[in-house]
Amino acid sequence: MFTGSVLIYIAFSLQPVIKIAGAHSLFITGLEFLPAVSENDKHTVCSTSEAAVLSISVDNQVCIHTLPYRRTMPLWVGMVILIFTLFLTFVFCSYIGL
Repeated sequence: MFTGSVLIYIAFSLQPVIKIAGAHSLFITGLEFLPAVSENDKHTVCSTSEAAVLSISVDNQVCIHTLPYRRTMPLWVGMVILIFTLFLTFVFCSYIGL
């Protein structure tokens, strides 16, 4: 409580997503989730991130913490890697005589 750290969790599974250690020098007194991007608002805080949180502390600081978009791999790339791995496995097995 007194570290001034901000932790963001996934709501349904309570898995930690990001931890900003030492965001404030004293304890945090308020948190506010900033709204997501709508069709009309192209230049908001969340336009380049998945979520944003505003934190207020006793040390007279207001900080905005953004959560970058999580990187995902396209399905076709995963399928190519899987097929290539299976091909190499069969080649190796035939090489050693199995």
